Amino acid sequence: YMTVFLAYITLSIFVVANVITGIFVESATQAAKQDQDHVLQEIIVKRDESIAQMHRVFKTLDTDGDGKMTLEEFEFAVSDETMVTYLNILGLEIADARVLFFLLDRDRSGSIDIEEFVIG
Repeated sequence: YMTVFLAYITLSIFVVANVITGIFVESATQAAKQDQDHVLQEIIVKRDESIAQMHRVFKTLDTDGDGKMTLEEFEFAVSDETMVTYLNILGLEIADARVLFFLLDRDRSGSIDIEEFVIG
């Protein structure tokens, strides 16, 4: 009877250990899912903040306030050291203003609207 009892105790310990392991794995899985949701939420917030910053930059660059930025306005704005520094902080390197302007001017209208500026 002793062998059967020891086998029963061993099996019971194994079952309890598996249940406890299952609980830990489940809680770790839920924590990882919450972390992933949190990371996605942070990315969305940062994207929205970046878009808002780009809107503010565009309004600053659009000196005549017509909602469109001409090549002359753009070249004048990026010749200002303060604006170049601000654009660098946003991750925009301005090496050649004319090339950048034509890259942003997707519809080739000769001016950049706010949508082209933000998307570009």
